[in-house]
Amino acid sequence: MGAAASEPASTDSKKFASEDFANLLGTDEFCDATLISNDDREFRIHPAILAAGSVVFKAIILRLDLREKRDRIVRIEDADGTVLAETLRYIYSGKVENLKEIRTPLMAVARKYMLDGLMDMYVQPMKEGINVDNAVESFTLADLYQIQD
Repeated sequence: MGAAASEPASTDSKKFASEDFANLLGTDEFCDATLISNDDREFRIHPAILAAGSVVFKAIILRLDLREKRDRIVRIEDADGTVLAETLRYIYSGKVENLKEIRTPLMAVARKYMLDGLMDMYVQPMKEGINVDNAVESFTLADLYQIQD
């Protein structure tokens, strides 16, 4: 019996899947790992969702050493709890809150963990909003995070 050809998911089905994943965020239901931010906030997570959302998180999850595999704890040293919470919100739901307040550290995390969609959420408004007052900051961020456009 051959594999059935799959059709692309409709926008509605993607929306529902995103909402379903978002509903899992912040619950312990089916969680089997924990991320700890650099300010010691703990986040119970679903490794499969993180692995699907980021190839970097996938590699981290696959390479846990024996102690961490047993305990299923991963320390994320480059993000505080606020930034890690928004990163997880993005991975689970495709949405982010507090964009303006944590723009720079969230861009750094998006770059490191190869979350291109999250980077795009910043790049487009940044490009559209360049003016005399913020040009230096915008170009500095573009250079720092290797934004080509």
